[in-house]
Amino acid sequence: MEVTIKFSGGLELLFKNQKEHLVELPESNEKWTIKSLIIWIRENLLQERPELFIEGESVRPGILVLVNDSDWELVGDLGYEVQSTDTIVFISTLHGALVHKTSIAMLISSSTIYCHPHSSLRAKFTCRYKQPTTKTLTSGAVTCLLD
Repeated sequence: MEVTIKFSGGLELLFKNQKEHLVELPESNEKWTIKSLIIWIRENLLQERPELFIEGESVRPGILVLVNDSDWELVGDLGYEVQSTDTIVFISTLHGALVHKTSIAMLISSSTIYCHPHSSLRAKFTCRYKQPTTKTLTSGAVTCLLD
């Protein structure tokens, strides 16, 4: 089954800076759904930083998904059955910057900072949520809400 997959709003950077992919999905005994397509994208197209695109078996919050120019929530979300010649668009609505400081990558949006320290790095940063707090990171990802 042939479908068109598009990425924009910065997501294309995770896919070798290629905004549009015309793909042939392999035949399957199961029907292709958006959920299975997202898993296929992770395994076959995604080049880096999966945590910026996927959360569990879905896209992370802040990513708008359009199926043939309609919001996926109107056509069935993850359960939508992908059809031949569908165009699926993933648009990041998280506007911000990628900052590298002391080997810590932070994706800064208008409401959230995502901090991804290297596994052995210890770093301190200040995060504001009602009252300023200081956290120490050792590994993994931490999400802090801003004022």
